[in-house]
Amino acid sequence: MKALRTYMLLFVLLGGAGTTFAGSDRLNVDSLRKLIKVAKNDSVKFDLINELWLSINSGETGESCVIADSALALAQRIGYKRGIARANTMIGFCKQVIGEYPASEKYLLRSLQIYREIGDSARVSGAYSNLANTYFYTDNRTMAMAYNIKALKLAEGKDPVTTAICYENLGILYAMQKQYKEARSYFRKSLGMNVQKHDSVQIAKSYNNLGVLASEEKNYDSSLYYNRKSMEIREKINDVPGISSCYFNQSNLYILLGKYDLALESANRSLEIQERLGKKLEMSSTEYIIGNILMKRGNAQKAIPRYRRAIELGELIGSPESAMNGYQGLAEAYASIGDFKLAHQNYKRNRAIHDSLYSEESRSQMSEMASKYENEKQEKELEILQQEEQLNNLDEQRKTSLMNYSLGGLALILILLGLTYRRYYLGKKTNKQLEDSYRQVSYQSAIIQHKNQDITDSIIYARRIQQAMLPSDDELKKHFSDASVFYKPKDIVSGDLYWMLGKGDEVFAASIDCTGHGVPGALLSIVGYNSLNEIVNEMNISDTSNILNLLHKKVTDMLNEEAGGTIARETMDIALARLNKRTGELQFSGASASMYVHSGNKITNLRGDIYSIGGVKDINETSFKTTALTLQKGDLLYFCTDGYASQFGGQHGKKFMAGPLKELLVKISAQPLSSQANTLEETFNAWKGSHAQVDDICIMGLRF
Repeated sequence: MKALRTYMLLFVLLGGAGTTFAGSDRLNVDSLRKLIKVAKNDSVKFDLINELWLSINSGETGESCVIADSALALAQRIGYKRGIARANTMIGFCKQVIGEYPASEKYLLRSLQIYREIGDSARVSGAYSNLANTYFYTDNRTMAMAYNIKALKLAEGKDPVTTAICYENLGILYAMQKQYKEARSYFRKSLGMNVQKHDSVQIAKSYNNLGVLASEEKNYDSSLYYNRKSMEIREKINDVPGISSCYFNQSNLYILLGKYDLALESANRSLEIQERLGKKLEMSSTEYIIGNILMKRGNAQKAIPRYRRAIELGELIGSPESAMNGYQGLAEAYASIGDFKLAHQNYKRNRAIHDSLYSEESRSQMSEMASKYENEKQEKELEILQQEEQLNNLDEQRKTSLMNYSLGGLALILILLGLTYRRYYLGKKTNKQLEDSYRQVSYQSAIIQHKNQDITDSIIYARRIQQAMLPSDDELKKHFSDASVFYKPKDIVSGDLYWMLGKGDEVFAASIDCTGHGVPGALLSIVGYNSLNEIVNEMNISDTSNILNLLHKKVTDMLNEEAGGTIARETMDIALARLNKRTGELQFSGASASMYVHSGNKITNLRGDIYSIGGVKDINETSFKTTALTLQKGDLLYFCTDGYASQFGGQHGKKFMAGPLKELLVKISAQPLSSQANTLEETFNAWKGSHAQVDDICIMGLRF
């Protein structure tokens, strides 16, 4: 009875490095879908679609394929070659999961071609490994071995993730050829690397494969042990396909132990999950196993449709071995009920496939490739040894020449050693204590460095989320003929934000400056962004003073609630304008913020109120005032936070100040706003010089 389909092949998705599919640190699926809808930047949108695909692909195959197709369409539209390659990999994986292997091969070959063109050797290695899996599933073992070795040559010593995966897959190929010693060696290599990386998903797969191998060798106690270890990990991380595999292995073991009721129960649990996930290859294997269980229980009539279903699924996905197993089962079932004609027909079909899969030629080709790989390694090692031998010969010659000189100085050295021995002995204890302290400090430093890297990675991901919220250039120019933004966070994420929302003839725009910068400021900016959308878009409030009054109440209530009833002091400064694009009527309100209007040769400072949104100020419903005026075609609006004016620099290390900023805006007002943004950046960098940036910067320019 075959159990080899229970080996777990590993798929390499290189978007970074090898990627597992259910990362606990990812955003949840609903959050990702919302962010994709509001993302204005196409490259950020692609990254979010990729994250969504990674989050759901192991559980909802149909939707995974749709998402992968949309990722490819987006990458092609924006001309993102690396994204096109990655999307082809995603589609190739989806096709592989549902058993469309020719299509899987086509997409994976496309991704390989692009990765070669852009010179990305790490992803070329991953593409080789992915193609090897497709060839494995179509029982083209020779090609599977060839591509796994190609992948390993590129990855070994450079990419531990792909190396571990190649070891695992080579182990499977050896096990399929009943070369168990070689298989075990590769499985253990892979397990060791996965344990070092603390990779729970891959550790579980390694245990799975070792368990199947132990079963093949009739070591059932070890097989049960490894299967139990794998199941414990998979249940903990909710690896649904992996849980199905463990149930399948469990069923095989119960058959071997003669516990057929338990075997049937485990097989049905596995099949239920496989049907839900649409895994036709695994379904074929499980139908075959259920047929075997029914045969063991003496019910050949019920086993026959199970074997037929196994053959049907195997032929549908182009898996000769699945069909071969089904034909074997049918031959035995028909023989048991006395229909020897049908038994013989199915036996002949089984042997024809078997002979093509397990020919001596195929085995020798695979062994030859593996041996060639090992020989290449040995040749390199031999070359290194020969070089070392030559160096040793030179050293011997030098030693002979120096021996006479050395003897003369030996006596003097012994005297000096005697004099220093006591000093060394006394210092040894102190050095040991210092060494122990150093090791402890180094260990703690490594832990802190690792945690800092985790925090930094999370903040970088948060930056992508924040950037997805900002209006894109297309969104700005949808409402204004000329628009641009000079946006420069002090840290990875920003406490400054610019916002825009169109409703009919009216467009609302604002700049927001939150308390502090970095993560605290970024969190508060998101509160402001979401609250503005709710007030204007959902509550349909259009008067700028009323918008700020409601925003103040929302922010104050939320922050005080989060502070446990005490008064939270976090604030945000905001310059908010509403413009009627048809009439040119402008309404402005500000919370400790102003904006500039440039009309003709004159620039006007529209001043907001002196208090901020949030904090301890208790204002009534009409506290924020409004300023109204009518714009002419060509007039400019500038929304500025205080980061630019507050920057220290220049010859005397002083602040830039608001006055010079205002003069600079007048000076460059005739330029297109994209050119103005470049001038603002060049002026800022020249002024800052070697000084550190002191605050987040946001200057948004809009031409009416």
